[in-house]
Amino acid sequence: MSDKILVVSIPRLEPHRPPISAAIVATVCENHGHQVEAVDLNIKFYHYCKDQEINYYSFDSVWDKYRLPTQQELDFVDNFIIKFQTDYNLSSYKYIMLSVFGMSNHFFADRLLAKIGPNRPFKILVGGSGAFTSIKGNTLESFVGYFKRVNLIDDYIKGECEETLPLYLDGLNGKGINNLDPAQIENLDTLPLLDYKHFDLDAYDYIEKVRDIYIEGSRGCVRKCTYCDVASFWPKYRFRSGEHIAREIIHNYEYHGVQKFYFTDSLVNGSLKSFSNMCEILTNYQFADQIKWGGQFIFRNKKTVSPEHFEMISKAGGGTFYVGIETGSDRIRQEMGKNFTNDDIEYQLEQFQKNKLHCTFLMFPGYVTETLQDHQETLAMLPRWKKYVASGTINGLELGQPLLILEETPLSRMIDTYKIKFVDSQEIAINGLWRSEINPDLDFVERVKRQLEIYEHAAEHKWPIWRFTSRVIALKNLLESFYSIQDVSPGYKTIMMKTL
Repeated sequence: MSDKILVVSIPRLEPHRPPISAAIVATVCENHGHQVEAVDLNIKFYHYCKDQEINYYSFDSVWDKYRLPTQQELDFVDNFIIKFQTDYNLSSYKYIMLSVFGMSNHFFADRLLAKIGPNRPFKILVGGSGAFTSIKGNTLESFVGYFKRVNLIDDYIKGECEETLPLYLDGLNGKGINNLDPAQIENLDTLPLLDYKHFDLDAYDYIEKVRDIYIEGSRGCVRKCTYCDVASFWPKYRFRSGEHIAREIIHNYEYHGVQKFYFTDSLVNGSLKSFSNMCEILTNYQFADQIKWGGQFIFRNKKTVSPEHFEMISKAGGGTFYVGIETGSDRIRQEMGKNFTNDDIEYQLEQFQKNKLHCTFLMFPGYVTETLQDHQETLAMLPRWKKYVASGTINGLELGQPLLILEETPLSRMIDTYKIKFVDSQEIAINGLWRSEINPDLDFVERVKRQLEIYEHAAEHKWPIWRFTSRVIALKNLLESFYSIQDVSPGYKTIMMKTL
């Protein structure tokens, strides 16, 4: 007799697509012979908020831990969880599998586990990258470490689940099962074709009002950017064949009417061979004109990609790509580990424009060695390429907050080299509040000023700014955190806060 399993995805996630992690878990469990249901509590919470005339996005600052929730918000979330318990007879399942995507899931997971964890008749299994980040401000204890210690979860899986989850369900142990030594799957073509049949595909807030899902073509990254922690989760870069990816796209189009696909890959074109093969198959598919896809894309040295390469992408349904430009300074980009220049960017923008492809620039200010001259080069980039904004080739600028020094990144291992010191709050380092003794002019307030100047210049030259409101609110909250633990002039603090 097969076990009954409930796979649960929780806030906060984007409400624009069903969750890929829960879809993977549900597919693996079903293929292993179990009865599976999956519930996306994030999209249910989105509609619950709409029904109660509450702004779903007003919880962002709670999910991101920039402020404590009000009692009214706590009651609202708790009532939603009670409704979930009422709608689903949890005691009828042998396993509740909880997907914790990132740190912004911690608040909801905490409230959920407090209600369903005690005296449970089922096992709670947790996975996801957010399950292994620190919990409750304690940098020494992970999410799973804390909740296992207080007996609100039973087990966890770290890393890829396609091979370890069947072992777990068979009562066996292995790499990544209740240990921090995950295994990596070498041949990704052995993965099952992903199917989102467990989710209500009509429930999502699709940006372009057509069904839109996540797809995964690779794991890991061909780059080792100094500020990025992808390698800590996937040390080795692996990719599916172009044929395998194309089959999954075609399957979801034909069986579920999905017309848009967003690659979760660090780089959709990390393997040029696989990428080109996928494009060739999609180009020859009879309904190619009905399918669009995009994802994070790397600009390469212009000598390595011909004009025909971009023609191929366009014919295969390529649409909008998100490119980590990061800065307008070639020097800083090289130090980050990005091996392309402004000249390479110019060439690829020309090719995008010729082939009606679109890109969004992903950037952040204040890299640890950034000088004022480097910053001026970033500002100069905005008028230089506004012609591509005017043509629609560049469809937006997304500016992350000033440099965060994340755990398990190359940069975190260069703290002594750069003589980096953190501004501490109750002995807990906030990874965005740092200073470098080798570049003392680039303190936190200066990094905020540079971000505001980039916004100002972008607006002046008509660049669309993505997530402006949420990004500025996050910046304001971070600045308030800084001022709460730093002795600064009240007048200076007032000026900066009014600016934001």
